[in-house]
Amino acid sequence: MLLADKKLSSFFRQNNAAKIEKELPAVSKEFDAVLTAHWKKYLWIFFMYEGPALEKGYFIRRLKEDMDNAMYIALELEQNKKMLPTQKKLVEKIAGTREEKIIFSFPRRLVETKAYRKDAMYFGSFVFDKLCGEIGKRLGITIDQVRYMARQELFDALAGKFNDFEMLNKRIAYSVFYAVNGKPTILVGDEARKWYKRNVKTEKITAAEEFTGTPAFAGHAVGSVKIINHPNEMLKMQKGDILVSHATNPNLLPAMTKAAAIVTDVGGLTCHAAIVSREFRIPCVVGTKIATQVLKDGDLVEVDAESGIIRKKK
Repeated sequence: MLLADKKLSSFFRQNNAAKIEKELPAVSKEFDAVLTAHWKKYLWIFFMYEGPALEKGYFIRRLKEDMDNAMYIALELEQNKKMLPTQKKLVEKIAGTREEKIIFSFPRRLVETKAYRKDAMYFGSFVFDKLCGEIGKRLGITIDQVRYMARQELFDALAGKFNDFEMLNKRIAYSVFYAVNGKPTILVGDEARKWYKRNVKTEKITAAEEFTGTPAFAGHAVGSVKIINHPNEMLKMQKGDILVSHATNPNLLPAMTKAAAIVTDVGGLTCHAAIVSREFRIPCVVGTKIATQVLKDGDLVEVDAESGIIRKKK
């Protein structure tokens, strides 16, 4: 509909997302209804644990970006359709027994299951967040305080038997949760910090001129490093910078879309950074283990996402 309608297509190409969202109902009421329905159906797709849900503007920006890539997207979908029978023929040729066929099919099914599990987790978190918000309103506390309640505490609070909300604030500030033989323990403040120091061992690496990771989306970029692990750090991100993070999440999406390349400490080919990089065609290397330790804001680096190599440049 978008590409076939010249007036609508021109409107999308000539305006930014904010103006499109505001004026689209007047330009095409029918397309606005389709877009709105799509947004409401899939606004949870990157929700993770605390959101936020995607705004309508996200889908408008994606449409603008994909308009020039429609031919390549269609080609990729066509290639995927052709790939399935080719895969089937190869399995029939290589695998002689039923057990061997199961082994060959397992990796593909595992990837599909992981994607389904992630969608279920995001949607479940999105729905649960609404429940937490309603509980917070009824108890007169914040949604974060609700999130940090233990299960029985939540039941007790709804029954009027729990009111230690200051303890919840301490958990929000710094806490550790662990379980031994099924018995849960929650520590806060200095006690939590001492437990972490005793039980969590970290290896500090401070220098490396070159290191490697797993290529998630091929490409090449040179730019200034911006280390971003929290949404409040996104203001320093400029278009063309190299986004470096321990692990990305949906809250960092506005900064990720500005990146010339994305580099993370952890993650594999189906992690958040990898998925987003493929969607936006941004060179990406994940699982470096040390990127946030050996790089700092302002470092000039070269990201070779073909071979998974990150090099500091003078």
